[in-house]
Amino acid sequence: MDQSTNECSHVGMPDLVSIPMGTEMPGFEELRRFRDHGEPYWWLWAGECPACGQRWLVAQEERVNDVVVMRRLDEPETTRLIDDGIWPDDFDSYERLIRISQQVQRFRFGNPDEQLRDVIDLANARPGISVSDLADLLNLDKAAALTLSKKAVSEHGAQVALSA
Repeated sequence: MDQSTNECSHVGMPDLVSIPMGTEMPGFEELRRFRDHGEPYWWLWAGECPACGQRWLVAQEERVNDVVVMRRLDEPETTRLIDDGIWPDDFDSYERLIRISQQVQRFRFGNPDEQLRDVIDLANARPGISVSDLADLLNLDKAAALTLSKKAVSEHGAQVALSA
């Protein structure tokens, strides 16, 4: 490792870090992407610190609560990812990532209509998801979640359980 390792912000960081976007994000800014998961996991990538060589699994939950979650990768995980394209399953669903981000902060959009895409994505990932689950995940009141769910069902064929 090079001489800057002792100055690296990754040294001494916990193995799992959740950082609200818009705040100082030590450890995140320095990372260089070495692999994007790609669709349908648009939120997930792997990065490496050029100073210390530490590799991280990074999930950016930027559509609902604006949180970055980073988990330190160990050597076997890194090898499986690079050699075989096998990703750790920590953030393997957008729903799971939203639940993790809610532990850091919750936002409520001024205009819930902006969350139609999220309703559709969550319903496609878990067909038959309930309106109350969508309301909880997207920080919406039930009336707004129901309105968005009806639109997702009628206009986009999403499978949402509209009845309680």
